[in-house]
Amino acid sequence: MRMDRRHFIDISIVAFLGLLLDGALSFAGQGILITPQWQVAPSFLLLWLTFVTYLMPSDGRLLWLAVGLGIVYDFYYSGIIGFYAIAFPAIVYGIQWAREYLPISGVYAVLLYFISIVVVTSGVYFGHRFLGVGGEGFVGFVSQVLWPTIVVNVVVAGLLYVPCNRLLARWRVES
Repeated sequence: MRMDRRHFIDISIVAFLGLLLDGALSFAGQGILITPQWQVAPSFLLLWLTFVTYLMPSDGRLLWLAVGLGIVYDFYYSGIIGFYAIAFPAIVYGIQWAREYLPISGVYAVLLYFISIVVVTSGVYFGHRFLGVGGEGFVGFVSQVLWPTIVVNVVVAGLLYVPCNRLLARWRVES
């Protein structure tokens, strides 16, 4: 079953807004989200991709949307095609696979988002280490970047699950 074209366009627009919101919040919250003690990376785009992939009918166009958003994300935030162009479609593919075995529930949606955050954030860290960029060690990464990012983003996912689920449920019924 495919999503309605109009809803796919709406999903794409919200995803692009999530991409912009990630950067806007990082910039606006520099003193709160990024301090000498921790660095929190908001991930509204990844949250939206996770919820859409898990809660909406499987659609091959989501993989292509994830590739496109990953490329735009990389260009917009780093200037080169990098990790996100690979990570976003991999996350979408993994969630599409996992949803075949999981019942639809908020707990599983947030758990899948937790796993997505860990995979993407750790992947970026290891990619940077491979390229020789970034000076912090693994323990510093886990304590100053990974855990704060997980905590903040999982709390946000828990708060946004119900409104996102209601919106996506309405779009599922209309499809």
